[in-house]
Amino acid sequence: MKPDIIGDFIKEQHPHLTLRAADAMALAIIYSTYLQLVFEEEGEMVIPFEEVEQYIWAANDKKTLH
Repeated sequence: MKPDIIGDFIKEQHPHLTLRAADAMALAIIYSTYLQLVFEEEGEMVIPFEEVEQYIWAANDKKTLH
């Protein structure tokens, strides 16, 4: 898996994005797919991405409040 190639593809499909943002999206897709596969292999229930995203935003909100 080459994240840079996926990032380049995303950039081509969405030219308004910076290459850095496209590369970040590529990594997010790769890691979320990996996470899903690990949960499936271990017989665990996959946490919906919306819940994970809420945890991330909640953590960021706490950082900005201090």
